[in-house]
Amino acid sequence: MAGKIALSLLALIGLAVAARLDAIAAENALFGKWQITEAMVAPWSKQKSKGQSAETRKLLNMEITFAAKTMKSTYPTLNCSNAAFEMRSDPPDVLFQGSLAEPNQARVAESMGLPRGEVPGVEVTCSSGDIPFHFRDKDTALFALNDVIYTIKRK
Repeated sequence: MAGKIALSLLALIGLAVAARLDAIAAENALFGKWQITEAMVAPWSKQKSKGQSAETRKLLNMEITFAAKTMKSTYPTLNCSNAAFEMRSDPPDVLFQGSLAEPNQARVAESMGLPRGEVPGVEVTCSSGDIPFHFRDKDTALFALNDVIYTIKRK
């Protein structure tokens, strides 16, 4: 009888943990596996070259996995084991840490496929710095690194 009660308690604890993990994932739209699929020179960059740098070539097609307190990839800036995630909704003048040129931030954001008005996103804070991810839709997001805007798609 005690064995059945213990098994029942373990099953309930397992269900509670699974439910909490589902709730955490629902709170953070980045959780899961993503792939870097595109790169373009950022509109604020002084270098307007269409050629890709060695860094950009290294990042294209790279996989990034987001989970509770982690962002994992093979690139040091996009890899940390003590990540903090802040869900956000930002107006165009705040996107990419306020780097879009005035006074046409909304038009530039829309030209990148971002939604009109407030743009949902997640800011990831790691020891390497803060990286905001801005969502085009639930399966596509943009982030900027070293004057390049990268597109990630959910796998």
